[in-house]
Amino acid sequence: MTDFEILSPSFLRQLEMLQLRSRRRFLGTRHGGNASLKRGHGIEFADYRRYELGDDPRHIDWGVYGRTDRLFVKQFQEEQDLTVFCLVDSTASMHYPVVDQKFKRASELALGMLYIALSQHERVHLTVPGHIALGPSTGPAFIHSLANALAESPEVMPELHAAGIEQFLMQIQYPGVCIYISDFCSPLEEIQRQLELLYTHNLDVILFRVTGEHDENPSLSSSRAIFVDSETNQELNLEWSPSMLREYRFRYQEHEQHIRKLVTKYQMRYFVLASATSVLDFFCHELPNAGVLRT
Repeated sequence: MTDFEILSPSFLRQLEMLQLRSRRRFLGTRHGGNASLKRGHGIEFADYRRYELGDDPRHIDWGVYGRTDRLFVKQFQEEQDLTVFCLVDSTASMHYPVVDQKFKRASELALGMLYIALSQHERVHLTVPGHIALGPSTGPAFIHSLANALAESPEVMPELHAAGIEQFLMQIQYPGVCIYISDFCSPLEEIQRQLELLYTHNLDVILFRVTGEHDENPSLSSSRAIFVDSETNQELNLEWSPSMLREYRFRYQEHEQHIRKLVTKYQMRYFVLASATSVLDFFCHELPNAGVLRT
């Protein structure tokens, strides 16, 4: 059973009014709503070429003929389907602390993006690295299978997550849009390795970092604390103090700045979503304003 707010009928109706925008053009396999690299008979002008015997006379540009005394035909971008991949991180840090509900918010974000694509009859894939891979499939009804898979996702060991991303990339047949949702709390060298792999596979990558209140502001009830890495179980004993909290926040922001530098280096789009933020506002305002979605 799932209790994702985003699956409510009123929410889904609003998502159906949106469309995913790719910054790049890819070769598709079927006619769809996105401009591809193929030349066809869509509505978006692409280029001119010399008229050849057998070309449709309706595509002759008579204005160009009047200026050059030569026949040219207009070429248009052929509208084709888009392949949308979605990776959702299910390592331990995404599930802890439970009160932050980072994995649930990440799941709702994934379901929203994929439902928008499914409503446009794009081909979608969902992968929880180290656990499960679903797709390709089309059509809005597939959203319930995706929701069930996310609701049943267990915690995944970091090494299985990393191996799962590599396996996902080996199975890609067509490039497309890749949505990667994580808290990106892994070591920076591992984050860089993953982003570089995505970059080298000709994907239009959109990164979503889901953060919890306790990520930046850990609440402690005493001056002594034992910090436990939820993914490696490594322990660190600390004398907690206001100065230590300031140092923690500084390191947290430094980590964020390094991520943003990597995003710029690999030409990816990047968004941060606090787990307490309204997903509806995120879809209806922030993402359209950023050009990721259009109405």
